[in-house]
Amino acid sequence: MNYLFFALVLLLCSCQSPPKPTLADTMATALLNIELIDTFDNELRLDTASHISDADFHTIYIGMPKDSIVLSYRWQETIYSDSEFFRKRMTRNTPPMRIYVDTTQIIGVMSRFALPAPTGCEKMYDQQGLWIYRKPIKAYPIFIKNLLDTDTIRVGYGYFLSLLIEAKDSIGNWRPIQKPYQYSCGTGMTYLHLLPKEILVTNCPLFEGDFKTTLRVVHQYKSLYPSNEFSGTINYNQFNTQD
Repeated sequence: MNYLFFALVLLLCSCQSPPKPTLADTMATALLNIELIDTFDNELRLDTASHISDADFHTIYIGMPKDSIVLSYRWQETIYSDSEFFRKRMTRNTPPMRIYVDTTQIIGVMSRFALPAPTGCEKMYDQQGLWIYRKPIKAYPIFIKNLLDTDTIRVGYGYFLSLLIEAKDSIGNWRPIQKPYQYSCGTGMTYLHLLPKEILVTNCPLFEGDFKTTLRVVHQYKSLYPSNEFSGTINYNQFNTQD
């Protein structure tokens, strides 16, 4: 009798349909199939930080998903002009979006400086008086997707995307290891936008440190729309402001 019971249980289990993949699972699979092509080959290393740092996320691709994407450090190729993004209806400040960190690929970090690039950084382009280059910092790609079919969403301001890195502290609480970049005065800069169904790619810097933890990327406003979680290391003082 017991054998018959266990046989029936096994039969019922084998007949059950596998769970349907969630939207996040489906999107992650699609994004993992995108090959990112970084044409610059300067040697990369882990970043260092001794306290909470300024978030420094810039767009290196924007457009529809494709099988392969050549990353661009030309600032004007990765933003929309006012006339382009205002053709679409814009939604609220914190719109539906999906943020995904791809831990299967390593790329560099884009940076913009008013002065020539420091030694060891390969210069890219000189536009609007700024030097644009790939810093020698290892990074995971971050994908942001607009989940809306008709509305444009707001993803940043000025030159910066509204993202932060958070990490779990020693008791398991999520805490930011970055703070939003603050412009020193009024600049008249516009918001950055993402059109319906499009994606953008940016960089998530990887840090060295002796504290192993779990990290994620979030929208700056109230930690909305967290990314998938991933493992990494940091300096524990990155939770603290500079003394």
